[in-house]
Amino acid sequence: MVLLGRLPKVDTVVPGDDSLRYILMSLHHDGSGAIRFGPCATRVVCANTYAMAIQEGYVKELAISHKGDVKSKLAQARSILGTANEKFDQYAQASRALAAHRMSYDEWDQYLNVLCPRLDPKDPDWTEERAKRISDTREKIAYAYLLSEAQRVPGVERTAWAAFNAVTEHIDHLPRRGATMRAKAEARFNVALYGPGRDQKERAFQTACKFAEKELALEMAIENTVLSA
Repeated sequence: MVLLGRLPKVDTVVPGDDSLRYILMSLHHDGSGAIRFGPCATRVVCANTYAMAIQEGYVKELAISHKGDVKSKLAQARSILGTANEKFDQYAQASRALAAHRMSYDEWDQYLNVLCPRLDPKDPDWTEERAKRISDTREKIAYAYLLSEAQRVPGVERTAWAAFNAVTEHIDHLPRRGATMRAKAEARFNVALYGPGRDQKERAFQTACKFAEKELALEMAIENTVLSA
C-alpha cells in the first residue's frame, strides 16, 4: 500500500514555478516489511513527480519496523518529518541556484554528454540499434529542454533547472511494459521513484549542481546571512 502526504509549504523556485512538498509512505499489508518514508516533490507547472536526491546533503528513504513500542515509532516518524522538511529547505535552495544559472549552448551540450553520451563507433559494443536508441533519447531530452512548455516558464528557460527537469520529464513519462494499463502505470511509478529512473534523476540533479556551483555558493551565503540576522 502507498500513501502520499502533503507537507504544509510551497517552495517557489521562480515566480510561476512552484514545488510542493510530499512524503511518500509505503508498507506491506501483512506486516512483513518496514514502513518506508521518502520525500518527493511535484512541480506545479508540469505535474512532474520525482524522488529527491539521496546523495550527501539530502535525506534518504527511512524505514520504521512494525515491531516494538508504538510511542517510540511515532516519535521516530515525527523526527523523520522534521528531517525531511530541513532537507526540502536545502533542496529548494539548490533549485533556486540552478534556476539562477543560465546555461550556454556549450554547457548544455556538456550536460547532455555527461548524462547521455553518444555511442562511439569504436566502442566494441557499438550497434546501429544502440546508437539510434541513444540518439533518440538525446533528441527527446533536448526537445523537453528547448521546447517543452514546462521548461519555458520565464526565469526557467535555458537554465540548469530547466536542464535537470528536462531529464526528469523524459524519464517520468517514458512508457513502461505491462500486461494491463494499470501494470504499466505501476511499473512507471516504481521505476521513477524507486528504480533506475530515480538513480538517473539523482545523477542529473548532481550534474546540474556542478554547473551552478557559483550560484549555489551565493544562495548559501544569502541563507546564512538571513539566519544570522
